[in-house]
Amino acid sequence: MYDLLIRHGTVVDGTGAPRFVADVAVRDGKIAAVAPRLEGEAVQVIDATGRMVSPGFIDWHSHSDMTVLRGLDAPNILEQGITLEITGHCGGSVVPLDMDKAAGGGYSASPGQLEAIAAAGGGFDGFVRELKKLALPTHIAAFVGHGNLRAKAMGYRDDPPAEAELGIMKAALREAMEAGALGMSTGLIYPPGSYSTPAELTALAHVLAEYPGAMYTSHMRNEADRVVESVRETLALGREAGIPVVISHHKVGGQHNMGKSVETLALIDQAKAQGQIIHLDAYPYDGGGTGLTSALPPKFATGGPKALIESLHDPAVRAEITALIKAPSTDFENLIYLCGLDRVIAVSQVRPDISGKTLLQLGQESGKDPYENLFDLLIETDGAISAIYRAISTWDLENILKYPHTMAGTDGTQKDKMSPYDHPRLGATFPKLIGTYCRDKSFYSLEDCIHRFTGKAAAAAGFAQKGVVAPGKDADLVVFDFDTISGSADYASADLPNEGIEYVFVGGVQAVQGGKITGLKGGKVLLRGGIEA
Repeated sequence: MYDLLIRHGTVVDGTGAPRFVADVAVRDGKIAAVAPRLEGEAVQVIDATGRMVSPGFIDWHSHSDMTVLRGLDAPNILEQGITLEITGHCGGSVVPLDMDKAAGGGYSASPGQLEAIAAAGGGFDGFVRELKKLALPTHIAAFVGHGNLRAKAMGYRDDPPAEAELGIMKAALREAMEAGALGMSTGLIYPPGSYSTPAELTALAHVLAEYPGAMYTSHMRNEADRVVESVRETLALGREAGIPVVISHHKVGGQHNMGKSVETLALIDQAKAQGQIIHLDAYPYDGGGTGLTSALPPKFATGGPKALIESLHDPAVRAEITALIKAPSTDFENLIYLCGLDRVIAVSQVRPDISGKTLLQLGQESGKDPYENLFDLLIETDGAISAIYRAISTWDLENILKYPHTMAGTDGTQKDKMSPYDHPRLGATFPKLIGTYCRDKSFYSLEDCIHRFTGKAAAAAGFAQKGVVAPGKDADLVVFDFDTISGSADYASADLPNEGIEYVFVGGVQAVQGGKITGLKGGKVLLRGGIEA
């Protein structure tokens, strides 16, 4: 007897091959059979006539490692069809534990969980142990963040590491890789990662090269005025160390930079033609999202996050920061200048009354200079304000989405409930890509679209059991209506429900029925190579 039998569905199997009508049977968390007609009984039978049956979607750029320890139900993730999240990006991960961040509430985990990780040495193995204690809504795999490695070795100083400090970073990286990390991520606009040199990163990349299947993923040093140079730096590191590279949430910021993706994608094509393994991911929105403190020049963050906020009490510091962010810069990613005050949207749980309002609006409502008001808000909330930065060139966004090797990532986290003012990518990335860019705009065929989100994404991660509807593969499945699938969430209404995704199975466990979560959880912790922890 089968556990599940999906009958009469149109299978888009994740390989890019033409769709076909078939039954799909599941037993013990695996796909047991796929055939035009399967006989036999099943505990659960679904009639998928007129519906698509695909592998579960793989979120190649997730930050859910920062929230997953809370044991959330993650409706925002599951209800868009995601069954596997690849986390630990942008140079920031839970481990090695950054106690400065932990003391400031930077981790969404209980003190007991952090203490348990610290007691286990504060490394990747301790993080995995804590994850294994939980019922997980999705499968989770993780990179280790270079920012954490650097903070462990030398805090937030902006100078190159001494030989001993680099040795500490290498040792911590090796420990994470031995424990099953996918590789190392960098966030080169964020302190302390922004203080690193190519030589430091290359030295660490050579450590990655010691481990088969290890990867390097990067939120590059610049995604706007110097995006072309940043792609060159990223590709050079992969070439020098001989390891696969993933360019995170590739974009071009600033309307004055429109068209630069032509050059960046040509560089990627050239590197691939020379034998390099290069991947990239993207999301379908014109706004990025990160902390509001990330819009401040990194030179002021050398003492760490708490010291940065404290420095904002100084009028001279305020004046210098204001002058720097009002003007174009080649020294840092000047997010506010790239957007303009009227296109930076605040989001804060500490001050929900400011959420959904631009920095310009908040300044006008306060009666203060908008920059002075920005500093006051950061002090009041201890920096607990995020922002949506609507700086991305739409032309380049769509050019990157059309690129044959682009995968998808939400750049988001698991949540129990979406706010209207969250970034819409947290809950609607995959339905929007399928409904808007595949069906409505015909950027790619459905077969190609699903291949990018499943088979291609699984292969990029080195997970042979994921991403394909075929006998013996893991039973991560989505049943959706291609005619109605859509993600209508936007910057003012990020909590709008998706349409068209009817069933989601994670390891054979029914996580979504009728478009809504069931509360059942089938996720596993996956280590490098797709090994279950």
